[in-house]
Amino acid sequence: MGTAAADSVTSLKLVEYGIKRENIGILKLPLIPLQLILPWIITRFTTKKPLTSFYYLYPFRLLITCVAAFMVWGTYTLRTDAASFSTSFYALIIIGFALVMTSNYATGMTTWCFMAQVSDPLIGGTYMTLLTTVSNLGATEQVTVDGFYVEIVISLLLGLTWMVVMFKAVKWLQKQPKTAWRCK
Repeated sequence: MGTAAADSVTSLKLVEYGIKRENIGILKLPLIPLQLILPWIITRFTTKKPLTSFYYLYPFRLLITCVAAFMVWGTYTLRTDAASFSTSFYALIIIGFALVMTSNYATGMTTWCFMAQVSDPLIGGTYMTLLTTVSNLGATEQVTVDGFYVEIVISLLLGLTWMVVMFKAVKWLQKQPKTAWRCK
């Protein structure tokens, strides 16, 4: 929930401020190798205690929300009447997209790793689907384009509040044996 505004509206704001949709797609092409490598790297470091890893990676993801807001602000500030941008600006946007994707993959992979560890093999994919659906509820918050910066701040405050409130619960869930998650 702490990153919902940035995740769902950033690309729309970039288009609103002059970057063509086609260019956003082209700017994301160099990230394909990163998309292939990141899961392998992330899972090597987060599989032992995935919820603990998630908790410590989450502030990084909240910080990257600020990067997304800065990308939108920079696009608005640096645009010209012809809606053209310099090559260095596009390079910064690619770096921003890479940071956003890395943070999304890092927290997503730790969540999926935890769900895979606690899923009951007797039920199969149904349990995994249920856990994924529940975890996605906070990430699919509908936001509007008009109050982008206000929503970024509200999302960040919600994310920080979640971290404070849920710290003990995350630690407790991580300590539960895998048998505690099985159906009886």
